[in-house]
Amino acid sequence: MKKFFQYAFAAVIAVSAFTSCSDDDDPVVPGANIENKSYTATDGLNLVVNGEPLVGKTVTFTKGADDNATIKLAGEGFDLSSIMGQIGTKAEIQQPGLMVPTCGVIPGSPEYEFQVKLIGTGDECVFEGGEETEYCTFKYSGKVTKDALDFNITDLKLKNTSLVGNWKFPEFNPWGDVMSTAVTWDAEAIPTINFMGFPMPIPIQGVVGMAMAMEIVPDPLDPTNKISPNEVLTKLLKNVEFREDGNIVAEYTDLETEDLNPVKSPIGIAQYVITEEGKFLLFLNPQQIVATTISNATKALGTRAPEITTVIEQLLSQLLPLIKNGIPLEWAQYYYTDSMSDEIIPIENTFSFTIGKEVLLPLLRTITPVLSDPEVKSQLVELAKEDMGEMAASLEGILDALPDIVKTTSEIKLGINLEKQK
Repeated sequence: MKKFFQYAFAAVIAVSAFTSCSDDDDPVVPGANIENKSYTATDGLNLVVNGEPLVGKTVTFTKGADDNATIKLAGEGFDLSSIMGQIGTKAEIQQPGLMVPTCGVIPGSPEYEFQVKLIGTGDECVFEGGEETEYCTFKYSGKVTKDALDFNITDLKLKNTSLVGNWKFPEFNPWGDVMSTAVTWDAEAIPTINFMGFPMPIPIQGVVGMAMAMEIVPDPLDPTNKISPNEVLTKLLKNVEFREDGNIVAEYTDLETEDLNPVKSPIGIAQYVITEEGKFLLFLNPQQIVATTISNATKALGTRAPEITTVIEQLLSQLLPLIKNGIPLEWAQYYYTDSMSDEIIPIENTFSFTIGKEVLLPLLRTITPVLSDPEVKSQLVELAKEDMGEMAASLEGILDALPDIVKTTSEIKLGINLEKQK
């Protein structure tokens, strides 16, 4: 009997030891205890791109089978209904949760999703690798826990870097060969303006060019002085840097500070990708686009509440796809025509950056019916008298002709001229 108990005890110990060893040998599933979650800067996300912190973005972690997970990079959306509700638009536009995407983390990709292999414990994992999108290449590394996600992107680079460098307005000269603005507007209809007290028909491209060159707006640095819109641009925008990582950083005069020192915009506000030589997509912060559109439309339309509602809805229906998919722009060598010989002469290192008719014409068709309303025209002319001087008298004629101008427009490009710095 004594030996029986000895054998039984030994058997129990052996089984216990085997069970213990079996438990110890159970494989640890990396990330098993980490919940699926979208991390933001205010909720555990530390996102760094090419050594610079980036905010206003989301990184979503979704656990897959075994040691796999899905990472999705995107911009934080904003609720359009909250903005639209402030101006009393129709109920269908005020739907709660109408989220509009912002610039993504990777230029050209409002959202980008890929798989990673996790290494670590059930509560903490790391991962790393490299990815290639249609327009970019980059490397990544990260660490994820129950409460936080550190995500680091390095070597982010555009495949096409033709625009990389610093760009500035050509030196301002009101009588020079290069203006700050680039205007092409071909239309059969011709407005009549008041020129030195006499009615004169001038093509719309000439009218816009004159308006941009006339000293009709207050100098932002000296409100007692009036300068041209062309010169305003040169005073405010000091430099545009197209970066290798797909970000556009603008250096501009900060009118909110007493010293008016130039400041730089943060990364992530504007991004670009080159789709083909001479063409690129621009991705901008949608909050700024929508706020500006609403503000400008409201000012232009005055007290016409029904029209404001309708026009803003139509404008937003055209702008929102551009926010998500990018605004198509072009760049091309700047030329001028010699007045004596009619010779076409290129300006070295100077290019026109323009938006074309595929974007501008739909917007013009939307806003033109309201701008042609007699009450709206009267309000705009009164506002123009404060700054535009003689041009204010011509504005009514231009607005009268606008429907025919838009209807007969065969080409329109608006933009700026920039010189690449050596």
